[in-house]
Amino acid sequence: MGEGRVWHRAHALNEALRRGALTLTRCRTHRGFPVYMQVLTMSEQFLYFIQQMFNGVTLGSTYALIAIGYTMVYGIIGMINFATARCT
Repeated sequence: MGEGRVWHRAHALNEALRRGALTLTRCRTHRGFPVYMQVLTMSEQFLYFIQQMFNGVTLGSTYALIAIGYTMVYGIIGMINFATARCT
């Protein structure tokens, strides 16, 4: 990650804090430095939950399709072959 990106993120965080669009709370100390955690509103928490549910369903569906494919191949051939080509 470039140094410019880090500065840009820090600048954007400072701007959001100055505008009041972001609320941080001090949650603990790590090696003598304060660690801050973003406080989310209820609507932001709900949207985050919905996003994570969608991500989980999408990933689970991908795994299910792969498993169904292997099951069909095993049912037809009787063996699982991970090779993509045959060398003769």
